[in-house]
Amino acid sequence: MSKTSISRNIPWAFLFFFFVILILNTTLVAPYLLALFLGWVLATVLHPLQKKLIKKKFKPKWAALLSTLIATFTIIFPVGGFGFATVKSLITVITPYTKQEFSLDTWVERVQHLSIVNRFFDNADDLKHFMNNGFKSGADKAMKLLSGILAGAPEFGLQLILSLLMCYFLLAEGEKLQKWLGARIPLPAKTRAELARSLSDTAYSSFLSMLAAAFTQALVVLTGFLVLKVPMAMLAFGLAFIFAWIPIFGVTPVWLGGLIYLIANDHVGAAIGMGIFGLVASLSDNVVRPWVIKDRSDLHPLVSLVAIFGSIQFFGLAGVLVGPVLAACLIEFLNLWPKFAGDLGLDPDGP
Repeated sequence: MSKTSISRNIPWAFLFFFFVILILNTTLVAPYLLALFLGWVLATVLHPLQKKLIKKKFKPKWAALLSTLIATFTIIFPVGGFGFATVKSLITVITPYTKQEFSLDTWVERVQHLSIVNRFFDNADDLKHFMNNGFKSGADKAMKLLSGILAGAPEFGLQLILSLLMCYFLLAEGEKLQKWLGARIPLPAKTRAELARSLSDTAYSSFLSMLAAAFTQALVVLTGFLVLKVPMAMLAFGLAFIFAWIPIFGVTPVWLGGLIYLIANDHVGAAIGMGIFGLVASLSDNVVRPWVIKDRSDLHPLVSLVAIFGSIQFFGLAGVLVGPVLAACLIEFLNLWPKFAGDLGLDPDGP
């Protein structure tokens, strides 16, 4: 083999080994990619706070550390702790239903006179049998899900610590990393800047808008439960905050449960009030999100919704953050493609 052919094969050999090493490393860190991604989202959200601290004469690394600690004790720990407290409370409430340590006779008496119930059930025994089976099956599935969440608490804690470390190092050394990556990404500087801006804006707007909307909706639901004297108001607040992150359904199952409780106890007026609170909670999402996002996101709501549902299948609840960012990346590449297509001679309308 001549020296010329060998020299031509060297770049291909380098590319082959590069991709092999890249795939191996990606496989090794795959279980923690989501934690690293969430750390980047958190760093994006905290970057404005870090800049303000630097203006107040804090050194960049101290500003990064303080920003991370502020997020840890004001967002991460409270939300995580409240979430697990909600899960434990739900387990306490559901456990009797899994063991059938309850009686549905009172509930059967309250709802069997409703016309809509009489259309489906001929007598009280059929209704009682249906409710027993439904409650037992639903309680078993819910208990399995909740037990799985508690069992995964150590792994969740590890992922959370990794996310916070990622957040700190991105804030402290993000500019160095950006320069290092920029020199190794075969894209023009302007293209890299546009792509980075699009991803950062999407991550920032997705996280803050969903957090603000979830808290607002949960607060409205809590107010409704307290005003109308529905039991387990704090549990409803926790469930509403969690459900608010799930598209389409949102907090509806929570306030609907309160409404059913009020109807079953013959509090029709209070049930109407709960419906009003539920409507306000659901509509507040359409007010809070646009107010937080403003002009920071170019994603169409339908694209964002489809991206969220798709990514939830792969990443679970964290998909509500992953999906919009990945969709923004795709849209940005599609926006940039005409220029590169022209440079490659693939544009049919080009010269």
